[in-house]
Amino acid sequence: MKLITIKSFELPMEAHLLKSKLEFNEIKCFLKDEFTVESNHLYSKAVGGVKLQVFEADLEKALKVMKETGEQIAQNSEGVCCIKCDSKDVEKGAVKILNSKGLMKEIHHFFGGILPFLYKTTYYCVSCHTRFNPQK
Repeated sequence: MKLITIKSFELPMEAHLLKSKLEFNEIKCFLKDEFTVESNHLYSKAVGGVKLQVFEADLEKALKVMKETGEQIAQNSEGVCCIKCDSKDVEKGAVKILNSKGLMKEIHHFFGGILPFLYKTTYYCVSCHTRFNPQK
């Protein structure tokens, strides 16, 4: 069964609130990258946040519960499609663009490994596993 990301959160506790609402309605769901973000909250932007996922068969029911509870549905709100397969099952994240050396490496590690100017926004297609840059 295929898992679909229905919403991303900056913090795990926000994701757990919606997860509990879905589980109350007998919808099995999972949190992707929860422990990565818990280990250092600055990693949230780098991995695209904590992703709440449901089985494809439960997607309509989950979206209905979200709508009834006033939860904002924001998956792929930018309308980004994969450049290879045209899938809308695309996740936003970041990749490192500079290799840090010397003093820069020490500064990078001091700030927990996340410095915004060392990363750029990219998209990842879950369907065909292609990583691509946003089209401007």
